[in-house]
Amino acid sequence: MEVAQRIIDFTCGATYSMDGNLQKISNYIFIATPSSVELSGDFPELLADGSMNVSGMNRLVRGLINLIFKSNIKDIMTGARAFNYEFVKSFPILSTGFEIETEMSIHALDKNFKLVEIPVGYRDRPEGSVSKLNTFSDGFKVLRTIARLFRDYKPFAFFGWLGLICFAIATAFFAPVLSGYLATGMVPKFPTLIACSGLYVISFLLWISGVILEVITKKHRQLFELYLNQLSILKRRDG
Repeated sequence: MEVAQRIIDFTCGATYSMDGNLQKISNYIFIATPSSVELSGDFPELLADGSMNVSGMNRLVRGLINLIFKSNIKDIMTGARAFNYEFVKSFPILSTGFEIETEMSIHALDKNFKLVEIPVGYRDRPEGSVSKLNTFSDGFKVLRTIARLFRDYKPFAFFGWLGLICFAIATAFFAPVLSGYLATGMVPKFPTLIACSGLYVISFLLWISGVILEVITKKHRQLFELYLNQLSILKRRDG
């Protein structure tokens, strides 16, 4: 993964070619290869039917991202990806594993990059081959990445929901205490009352934190747009 990060840093979203070939493997996908390398195999058959067959974990991750970031992505974890100059130069690579694909998608959605999905077909893994990915451990990493980016990119919604949950729990436990006080004029469950008071304070602090971080995030988006303008100027200047 570190090598991949350095390659992205080097290419800067451009394509460099010296004495190579451009080989077609489907209607929309081409691979640039050295002149001494020739692709062969069943790529056309793999990509022929134009459907998107995604796994259960892929559907779960896709659903969460589409719900949180108001998008309509069809596939998150499979396929090849191509980036423009501005995306590569502005994408901070923080993940070190499989979850980097999720981070790329969320960064593109949050920063309003144009996303284009080209459907490709899949078939079962060849018999005897073994996947390098673990459904549970890698899936947990992806879900954790979604939660982290939800917190970073939409702090008001993230902390607002946490505050609402704390508020609802406090209210559920406080209601019997209040009804007992109204009926008898006494508070027999002081520990519950104290705990509820603490949850109400926490919910308020979470809401205030969300408001403050949302303002900071909005300012970062404004600065990011200015940064993209500078990148465009540098790209035109460098040809």
